[in-house]
Amino acid sequence: MEPASLHPMSDALTLATRAVEAVAADPDQARALAASALVAARRAKDPDAASVANRALGLAARADEDAHTAARHLRAALRVAGRHDRMTLAAEARMSLALVLDDLGRPSAAVREIDVALRSLRGLRRGRAVMQRALILRRLGHDEEAMRGYQAALRVFRRAGDRLWQARALNNRGILHSYHGSHRLAVADLSAAAAIYAELDLPAAAAQVRHNLGYIAAQAGDVPLALARYEQARDVLSREGPQAVALLDLAELLRSARLLPEAQQAAQDAVDACRRGRLDAARGEAGLLLARVTSPAATPPRPATRPAPRGGRSPRRDGCCRPRGPAPWSCARSSRPAGRTAALCGRSGRSRRS
Repeated sequence: MEPASLHPMSDALTLATRAVEAVAADPDQARALAASALVAARRAKDPDAASVANRALGLAARADEDAHTAARHLRAALRVAGRHDRMTLAAEARMSLALVLDDLGRPSAAVREIDVALRSLRGLRRGRAVMQRALILRRLGHDEEAMRGYQAALRVFRRAGDRLWQARALNNRGILHSYHGSHRLAVADLSAAAAIYAELDLPAAAAQVRHNLGYIAAQAGDVPLALARYEQARDVLSREGPQAVALLDLAELLRSARLLPEAQQAAQDAVDACRRGRLDAARGEAGLLLARVTSPAATPPRPATRPAPRGGRSPRRDGCCRPRGPAPWSCARSSRPAGRTAALCGRSGRSRRS
């Protein structure tokens, strides 16, 4: 059957496409647009619009750290596309579902989904999937392969002039540099990502990158600078509600500085945020950190002077890091010590995305 991308766009499909594009800047608006598009798609019996609208609803739910709702909508998008042989739309739904599966603590299943998606994607769409696959591989500890993926994706985005995904890839690559102690390269990538987000007028995404710069300062042992950057980012991110990954970073920093009451509050807030969003990949870490902070026998370590290799967290969530916050956060939902869910990345991706 002819690919959906070659079909004339219906009014419902136009609305659904606008909803996907709106997720990075305003998930609430994206959700409203997607809901309207889904009603119009059902009325017109338009499977393309129905699939894209469900994908937008899934991405908006992921941006709000509601992984289970996101998975439900993305599976609906995949079912509709598959039933009508829309291979490209099905692949895009799989690409988004992969990040959510990773949020749910199922990284191996996430890699399988995105590998299937890659078989049907070409050009810019394929570059986006390659970047999101790299983010998941990073969480699994495959750093060299992840770096190759980021480099390849960046080349695609630059050729296509896709500034938003350039920023997401730079954010994710910067976080990966930081895990290996390459602070200069990390700061260069993150600063470039922040500049692009500012240019695109995405203040929440820029704030997530600022938070990631704070994380790098924390790993370098500069507690005052890290706290200042976290505070600057929080001024923007707090408008979107509690951010689990950001709260975990803050709690760890406060613990290392021996500010235990403040660390306990931040850790408890992180646990609550994980529970509300059913973020299984980060919830265990948040609970462990809370136990360490509240234990009377615990002696907090002094701030490290070098970042330890970390595996796992991508700032959500994305895909990427997400701009509300992965991403990653996705776009990409940042990575922490093994088992963490990744650095703040850029909405639609919130991890550090995805």
